[in-house]
Amino acid sequence: RALAVLSNDCLGAATPLLRADLRLLAAEALAKRDAAAAARLAREALGDLRLALDDGDARIAAAAAFLVRLDR
Repeated sequence: RALAVLSNDCLGAATPLLRADLRLLAAEALAKRDAAAAARLAREALGDLRLALDDGDARIAAAAAFLVRLDR
């Protein structure tokens, strides 16, 4: 479902936090089947989080840690 919403044309109007949440949900679902796509989505989510939150926010740290796990 998250992937379907991400492909919707109106997503650009969504808040960075909503986009980040959707990308992280999709990345988590894809992680076991397609690590490359999951890592791409996680990187995009991290970028959205950085737009919406300060770098000290725990959500940014959690997304970065998830990305590190995907890249292994």
